[in-house]
Amino acid sequence: MPIVELLGGVPTIDLAGPAASAPIADYAAQASAAIAEHGCVRLLGAFTAAQVATFRRENDVKNARYFPQAQYGDARDQGDRRTLITIEIDGGYGTPDFYANDRIYPIAEKTLGKDFILGHLAVILSRPGSEDQFVHRDTPSLFGDASYDAFMPTVGVAMVLPLMELGQVNGGTRVWPGTHRVASDDEAREMPSVVVTLPLGACLLFDVRLMHGGKGNRSDQMRSIVYGAYHRKWFRDWDGFEYQAPIGISRAKLREVPDRLKHLFAWRFDRYGSWWRRSLVERALGYLPAPLERSARRVLKSD
Repeated sequence: MPIVELLGGVPTIDLAGPAASAPIADYAAQASAAIAEHGCVRLLGAFTAAQVATFRRENDVKNARYFPQAQYGDARDQGDRRTLITIEIDGGYGTPDFYANDRIYPIAEKTLGKDFILGHLAVILSRPGSEDQFVHRDTPSLFGDASYDAFMPTVGVAMVLPLMELGQVNGGTRVWPGTHRVASDDEAREMPSVVVTLPLGACLLFDVRLMHGGKGNRSDQMRSIVYGAYHRKWFRDWDGFEYQAPIGISRAKLREVPDRLKHLFAWRFDRYGSWWRRSLVERALGYLPAPLERSARRVLKSD
């Protein structure tokens, strides 16, 4: 039974509709097929209103210090009046209902294979008056040749989860369906696009190769969006997280993760997991006068 509808040019699954009673295998297969064909799928009712309220409440408390427009050493400037902040796996964010949501997990597994990982989890704050984001793909070319990238299977699926209703005023996400299969960026930008709006509890999943860009926030309220990505287990994309961790999780919190889900955080404590910390050290050393920099490097090397 078909459970994916093309609404406003966007493949959409209403989890209160036919998908509610569909076998998980059918639901995941159809959603994954929509990502393969169109590059995206919208899930209505992926999270409950109560869940989203918890996420927003915690976001507004934990990230209040980032609300003023400024440059932050532990958060990334994500474009005009936008800041990207790493999510700490704790509180409402520290439950499998969030990081392994049972509506999203089966789709990611079907698309990326077993033992897929969480590539990153962050919140993007878009302040009132922010301009449209530049049109882009989320990852650079895997092989340095876009002609290969265009026919490869999906290596990563991004998730957009707004912490409020996402409409035309506070700005949806514009996507160019099908552009994950187009090698030329110029050609992709000439293809038809659509602005995806999301009611409370809905989310958008898309192939990381898909051309997209967040719309500007023309409301008078802060717009907070959870922005995550699931990757194939061998794929690590550090682009955008050179100076902050892609995900924040302590070893103590990792012990609380159910064994069947620990694979999601496999990158965090492997030999590449401290790469971002080394990049912070390199960045700091670059500000030192040459003699001090050489001395500091000798000390670090001796350690």
